[in-house]
Amino acid sequence: NVGKPELGQILWMRRGLEQLAIHMAVGRVKYPDDAATGLPNFMLGGKPDQEYTDAAMRHLAKFVCGEELDAETGTEHLSAAVWNLLALQSLNRE
Repeated sequence: NVGKPELGQILWMRRGLEQLAIHMAVGRVKYPDDAATGLPNFMLGGKPDQEYTDAAMRHLAKFVCGEELDAETGTEHLSAAVWNLLALQSLNRE
């Protein structure tokens, strides 16, 4: 196992992961799964990098200005920012 990623360390960020999962669940209601494939809508991809980075920065700016929760979704702005960055990394960098 030497030199392999220690994925168990991710669990140290349990609260953040739980909030991210909540944000994703709300997103799947807001953007229903693709009827043709059954995949979550976000898995269809096709968004340019700039769309993800702009959204992440908007959510981060709201947080920095003191707004914890997104009024539209009720989820944390930090979770939305993290989601957009992970989507960029996972969907646009495979």
